[in-house]
Amino acid sequence: VKALKHLFILIVPFLTAIIASNVYKNSLIERIVMFFSILFIASWGGSKGPLLSVFIVYVVSYSTFNNLKINLKLFFKLLIGICIFMYIVYQIVLLQYSHMTDISLFFDYFSQRVFVGQMIGTYEQFNLWIKDFSYIWHGIPFASSFVDYPIFQKDLMMISEDRIDSNSIGIKNTFFIAEAYAMGGWFLVFLSPIWVAINLTLSYIFIVFLMNKFVFNNIEYTKRIVALGLFSYI
Repeated sequence: VKALKHLFILIVPFLTAIIASNVYKNSLIERIVMFFSILFIASWGGSKGPLLSVFIVYVVSYSTFNNLKINLKLFFKLLIGICIFMYIVYQIVLLQYSHMTDISLFFDYFSQRVFVGQMIGTYEQFNLWIKDFSYIWHGIPFASSFVDYPIFQKDLMMISEDRIDSNSIGIKNTFFIAEAYAMGGWFLVFLSPIWVAINLTLSYIFIVFLMNKFVFNNIEYTKRIVALGLFSYI
């Protein structure tokens, strides 16, 4: 089941980029069916991240393939879209935190989750000094599809939040430097940007080769799809 979840997370960004491209330009119904099918696949594991990534990758991919130009009209459309999106997020947050009726409390919560929340796990790791070399599997492309290794972000949340049941919590957001520190200390921390760059480059070359050979047989189209798919991991 875990391998299937990792497979879904891997293919969702690429499928999203494909349906946002000009392949489905003349088939609105097919594009809508595919989009909602991808949303279903992305939500299968129960995580919020893949769902958000579907919307982001779709917008970026559609803009890329249609050479969308930023102008005043588009700017106001995006502004209205962001306002609608924030309102939907606010209503969802209220379902979980009914006391958060004051809009200032919501924006404080939102900024903490979206901005500070992306970094706090890194600071916590440098304070806790969690160490386990087996986390190195996360630094190897595609290893999650074949090896059931411990998840650093979940272990960090278990310790920092003093939790007992790992199935009842999500993960603590961190940058790769936090995991690198757990794997091998300061040496791997300084090496981590190069490590991430090499991983993305190898992943790009490998996926372009496979998709061009067995799926598209169009190298320029394949390069754009793979680049947009990997964009979601960045």
